[in-house]
Formats: sequence, C-alpha cells, structure tokens
Amino acid sequence: MGIMQTLVAMERRTSKLESNRGASLRFAEVTEVDKAGKARVKLLDGDDMISHPLRILQVRTLKDQQQWFPEIGEHVAVLFAGQGFEQGVILGALYSDKTPSPAEEIHMAYYKFEDGSTFSYDKKRHLLFGDIQGDVEIKVTGNVDATVNGNVTTQVDGNVTAKVGGNVTATIGGNLSATVGGNATIDASGQISASAGGVMNIKGGAGVVITGPTISLNGAVTATGAVSADGTITAAGAITGNPVIGCRH
Repeated sequence: MGIMQTLVAMERRTSKLESNRGASLRFAEVTEVDKAGKARVKLLDGDDMISHPLRILQVRTLKDQQQWFPEIGEHVAVLFAGQGFEQGVILGALYSDKTPSPAEEIHMAYYKFEDGSTFSYDKKRHLLFGDIQGDVEIKVTGNVDATVNGNVTTQVDGNVTAKVGGNVTATIGGNLSATVGGNATIDASGQISASAGGVMNIKGGAGVVITGPTISLNGAVTATGAVSADGTITAAGAITGNPVIGCRH
C-alpha cells in the first residue's frame, strides 16, 4: 500500500471514529474472548477495525450468576456508548449465512453444543428431550421427589450401582417381575423375611440348597420325591410314607 493510500485509509477511519459520537448499534465478528468476560470484535462495516475489550451481556451476574460467552468467529450485535469503540457491550449472537439456524420448529426451545449434545423442549408435544454425548452428574443436598403418571422405562448397557445409607421401601400395587441373565445374590447382615398371601414357589433347575445350623418348618411338609438326611429327623407328629426307612419319631 502506497503512502497516499495509507493516508486515505487513515483519514477514512478517523472520520468514522469522529462520526461515532452517539450511541450506535453495530454488527461485528468476535476475534478474541478472555476469562474476565470481555471480547474484542471486528466491525463488519468498519474496514475490519478491531474494538477494545467489550463486556458481554449476561442474564444474571450478582447472587445468581450465568455465563455464556460467544465464540471466536461468531457474529454478534454490539451497542457502543458513543465514545468511539472503547465503551460498548455485546448484546448477543446472530445467525448468518455462514452459521445458519438449526432449522428447528419455532415452537421449540433448542440448545445444541459443539460436542453434539442437544437439549430441547417441544411445547406442542410437551416433550423435554436431552441427548448428552458424555456423562451426567447430579448432586442434590436435599430430597428428590419424582411423580410419574405414566410408565418409566430404563435401559442400561453397563452396570447399575446404588448405595443407600438408610432404608429402601418399595410399595407395588401390581406385580413384581425380575429376569436375571446371570446370578442373583442377596446378602444381609441381619434377617431376611419373605411373606406371601398365596402360594410361594421356589424352583431350582439343578436343585435347591438351604444351609443353616437349624432349619425349622412350621406346618405340614409334603414331598413328592425322596427325602434323605445325613443327620436325625425329629417330628412331633407322624411321619408317613411308603416305605419309611430309618426314621425316629
């Protein structure tokens, strides 16, 4: 660039700065963002002029706080205070031909993040949807209450681990069904009680083993197969069968 061209460019920029004495709304592209919550922008209509660090408008900043900074290259609207390009605030981001709208329905609140995670609410379908491309961590210092008027379906491809410091109480109005592809283990340091208003069925494909120092059966015992014991069987009543061998009663 020659000397004359440089002088002309400087004069044009000076003229624009002098004319920018009133509050003005300008459109720009973000060139730098710092951790203090400020950003520099390049004016789209100002010969690529770069602003001073500008504050970024947020929803809440005192006791309740929110943080959402624009990214480098994002188109934004900037309100300058009328003192050159030193005093101004970035109002928010704008969609452009370079970064078009995600084309979701206008009745949806929609968030999409760089890693592909999405979060949306559809007012027409009354549907809250989240697709998280990573982990979800929730910490609650109080209670968690959930009321579901419909069904709850959970699919876990990995393991489920639950640690409860107190008690677990479940009230089921209908049936309870559990299918286990492997082993099922219940280990209690105290007692285990099971009560059924109807018949209780225990079935083992390879057998049923009950181990304990003493096994008490209160009620009649009916066996359709053989009953054998390595020790003594004592009965207050009669033991009948065909034949009854080696029994003391």
